Amino acid sequence: MREKNFDPEIRALLKEETIKYCTALFLNKLTKGERPLLFRLFREIKLGINKQREIIEWLEDVMKRDGKKADVVLDKTGLDAILDDIALNAPQKGDLFRERLFDLRFPEISKYQAALKDKLNTLSLPHGVKLIPITPLEDGEFRLEIAFHSAEGLQEKLVDVEKLSRGETMMGLWDHTHSSGQPLV
Repeated sequence: MREKNFDPEIRALLKEETIKYCTALFLNKLTKGERPLLFRLFREIKLGINKQREIIEWLEDVMKRDGKKADVVLDKTGLDAILDDIALNAPQKGDLFRERLFDLRFPEISKYQAALKDKLNTLSLPHGVKLIPITPLEDGEFRLEIAFHSAEGLQEKLVDVEKLSRGETMMGLWDHTHSSGQPLV
């Protein structure tokens, strides 16, 4: 499709280099009533091509799955309120919108991640020790970070971590993330 066939506002966004061509194609498929909030999103939050593609893909998937128009799906994310929130900067607004759209697109994964986060929060990790999920949905891999100031401090933390690894909470976390297809929720 040639740019001259796009709606004038879409052409303006392209000319400003606010959106990419693939985004313009998507916006052009929407009704005029569905576009304003997306125009505002792309103007206020400068997103690269990969983020634009991700948003379009997830939005289209939810629209198809739920049989809803873009503006209805965007209302579910609270995008208007996110963009109006003066306490958030542009990257924070973009991240919050992306998180909410992800929750709509992948509700089961979102539930799993929230349950995993809750389980991780129940662990009594020593000060300076972090357990970070790397690929919990794929193979349950975690990264352990230990901050220490001396050899003795490291030894103490390793003893604490070893005790933690044998604890009931840790074993429950391990069982859930390594079960055969069993969701954590």
